[in-house]
Amino acid sequence: MRRPVKLASRQGLLLIEAILSAAVIGVGLVLISRALSGQLHVLQTVQDYDALLSLAQGKLLELESQHLSSGKPLPDIREGTFESPYQTYHWSVIAKGRLSDPLDANGNPLTSEVTLTVEQEGQIGRTLQLSAIWPNDWIPAGW
Repeated sequence: MRRPVKLASRQGLLLIEAILSAAVIGVGLVLISRALSGQLHVLQTVQDYDALLSLAQGKLLELESQHLSSGKPLPDIREGTFESPYQTYHWSVIAKGRLSDPLDANGNPLTSEVTLTVEQEGQIGRTLQLSAIWPNDWIPAGW
């Protein structure tokens, strides 16, 4: 009488079972590490854009409060950099008259769309634009 063939020995796993188990665990670990790496990259991108947005909102509020506190037109400075630790970020501002808004007696628009652009030097594509509508008497002639 023949004995039935057993797939596992009583002492433990067969060599092929151990190799397959190690391969499955290895593939699983590689997939998990790639997913984690991708999530860390996405998190860094979100943090960069959060810094851009915070800097843009802060600069726009600074310009608005500067005019409101002094009552005079803003200085004719169209661009600059931020203070440490954000010295690698550059800002610029432009203003375009809004022809769709009411016009003054000379035919000039009463308001302008002010666009503030913040970008990080050395980072292609890391740019954020923030726009606001301002009365023309707030805006310097050089903008």
